[in-house]
Amino acid sequence: MELEVCFRTWRSQEQQGYVFIGFRELGGVWRDRGFKYLGPRSERKIARAVEDLTQRGGDIYWCPNVFTTERRIRDGVTEGRFLYADLDAVDPRGIDPSLKPTIAWRSSRDRFQALWKLEESLPADRLEELNRRLSYALGADKSGWDLTQYLRIPGTLNYKYDPPQPGELLWTTGPTYQVGILETLVPSVAETADAAKAPDDRQLAAFLELLRKYKKRIPPNVYRLLQYPPREVAKNVGKRSDVLWRIEHELIKAQVPLDDIVELIRLSAWNKYRGRRDEQKRIYTEVAKVYSEVTGGQEQEQTETSSVNGSILGPDVVIRPLTEYEVQEIDWLWYPYIPRGGITLLDGDPGVGKTYLALALVAHLSAGIPLPGEVVVEGIRKPELRVIYMTAEDDPGLTLRPRLELMGATLDNILICEGVRVENVVEPLDLSTQDGMDVLAALCEQYRPDLIILDPLVAFIGRADINKANEVRPIMTALNLLAREYNVAVVPIRHLTKGARDRIIYRGMGTIDLIAAARSALLVANDPGNPAVRVMFHQKHNLSPQGASLGYTITDEGFRWVGEVSLSPTEALKPDGSNSGRSETKREAAAQWLENFLAQYPQGIAAKALFEAAREQGFSERTLRRAREEIDAVIVKSGSLWFWKLRRPPEPGE
Repeated sequence: MELEVCFRTWRSQEQQGYVFIGFRELGGVWRDRGFKYLGPRSERKIARAVEDLTQRGGDIYWCPNVFTTERRIRDGVTEGRFLYADLDAVDPRGIDPSLKPTIAWRSSRDRFQALWKLEESLPADRLEELNRRLSYALGADKSGWDLTQYLRIPGTLNYKYDPPQPGELLWTTGPTYQVGILETLVPSVAETADAAKAPDDRQLAAFLELLRKYKKRIPPNVYRLLQYPPREVAKNVGKRSDVLWRIEHELIKAQVPLDDIVELIRLSAWNKYRGRRDEQKRIYTEVAKVYSEVTGGQEQEQTETSSVNGSILGPDVVIRPLTEYEVQEIDWLWYPYIPRGGITLLDGDPGVGKTYLALALVAHLSAGIPLPGEVVVEGIRKPELRVIYMTAEDDPGLTLRPRLELMGATLDNILICEGVRVENVVEPLDLSTQDGMDVLAALCEQYRPDLIILDPLVAFIGRADINKANEVRPIMTALNLLAREYNVAVVPIRHLTKGARDRIIYRGMGTIDLIAAARSALLVANDPGNPAVRVMFHQKHNLSPQGASLGYTITDEGFRWVGEVSLSPTEALKPDGSNSGRSETKREAAAQWLENFLAQYPQGIAAKALFEAAREQGFSERTLRRAREEIDAVIVKSGSLWFWKLRRPPEPGE
């Protein structure tokens, strides 16, 4: 381990403050540790802590910048004299000599990271902008240029691989750069320019509409600043944070709503986060901080809370005020059905068309074809996305490729993973093992997919019993963590059980923990009134309103959407053939719907909200009250509101 590289970098910053070490345990738990840094005399304590982490096993990271704050936040960096890049597969030995890194190291067999030392320190905004330009010019990781970025400590083991791969320090004697010369060597590349351009026509229209809406409230000087073109903003890059603070401060004083302030900043050329995955979240956090200052609601930063020495609460207990957690925006792959960063289950009987539906999603996303409900703007094309399709049932050449070609998919964007080769036999990944999950994480690391399909789920859980919560829950937890880390949507396909169950939500194969761990769940069934039509139902929707039920057909000509279908899952799955579903009474249908709906709200739901949801399904309040007699539901009063809920609480996590 070459910890001396970190120490030399921090010393060269010629600052005192806080430095940070990051550690990802073998179980996936992330820890962020800050150390007071006063120069060389602080390094022995840091070295002991890093040595302890090394003995425990796990990935160890460091941040090159010195912070003025006890937390690793962007506002804690005031200046710096090092640029850095997560080069990924770009070998620093092949970089043009005019941009040779000062320090370079291998983070795994084919991955690299590097530092460029500057002769003078730069203010934070200018440092970050130059770092961004360098990353784009070199083809490095385009999300790895911000001031809080972590890099691997040179020479440490990379546990993303099995067995772990050792890092290697390549050199520490590269050149030191004059800022002016480096700026001429790293001009604004096309992708950087694109990110700084004014928004597209639709966004521009929204921006101008907001300006017109609040023109009488916004001070004239701020009104002009908001309309600065990117070229003028670029002249003020070193002062951007100060100007932004002024704009945000004045907009808040003008009583412009917080959400509209965020939109005005996001759509203006002053948006310093444009192109980042968490763009809107970062702007919102920044505006909220200024809002707290303006309204006098900002509390003084509290020192680290600690109880009496010898407290039962040890250092491994993670507890923080909720205010320290940033608000997270939901990122949708297909609104409101499939969110990124989580699991969406796809359920259905064998042969009903689950795989066809999954392939239709793959075709739409890989080719940039809009999905039902998505807005199509003339002249603006959806981006083509990458998909990893993991299959254990269908032959890729016999079934998957012909179907996808017929649907118009872009095959280059679709990767088929059949598993791993074990003694000349390809076995599906076993996600119940750490090895299996590590392979899936490595696939995400290398290919950066937007969607992963597991077809079917039961083939990828190894020896775990799908009916036992204690064996399935760790798999679903690991999948959720992976989905969140790589912002990918994971869609496992699952068969339904035979026969009727108390509720539709229980019909999926295996323990209820499977659907409890999912953020969203889709159900596929035949339309009993029209056998040629299959219907996709939105049966679980924690993050959004319930999506419409969508019909589709499968013929020799391929897959075709037929629009919204007025049919309930209860009708579609009712036994005894296609006619029995239609003969079900309104009261029975309402009872089934009510039980499914209330199961999503264990603490109860206000009567008004319930009746509105029921009306959207075609059930009146009177029908709903009669239907309640058919199920084990109660009505209770809390304050001035009446709540409906199931008397028998759902299983944990439902």
